[in-house]
Amino acid sequence: YIKVMTLTLVPLFAINGWVIFRRLRLNLPEHFILGGITLVGILCISLLFVPGYLLERTVWANFSYLKLPLLAAIVLFPAWTYRTASRGKYSFAGFLWRAILLMLLLLLEMMFLLGVIGHLFTANSTLEIIL
Repeated sequence: YIKVMTLTLVPLFAINGWVIFRRLRLNLPEHFILGGITLVGILCISLLFVPGYLLERTVWANFSYLKLPLLAAIVLFPAWTYRTASRGKYSFAGFLWRAILLMLLLLLEMMFLLGVIGHLFTANSTLEIIL
């Protein structure tokens, strides 16, 4: 299901960003571009796990110290992207609550989509989503 979830990230970033960051005055296609940039950045950061994992299994056992900063970078990259796009439009506090709201909405939407996908592709007759 990871391919479906990855493909839904760009529209979710775009629609949520369009609703939350109204003061940017970007149209929806521009938010799709911003969502695409965000996804590419997240995927590039994720690629750093592959050589680290291989090094950890062979010669460098200390890669586990870099896992937490890489995960933090993946989580914070969307906020950095939108901060760069909205430079000067919002105060720090105004941007902070919008970024937190963006991430919470994405988390809730992804949980909902995982529940729907799990229901559609499994033989379960009931839909149970754990919140």
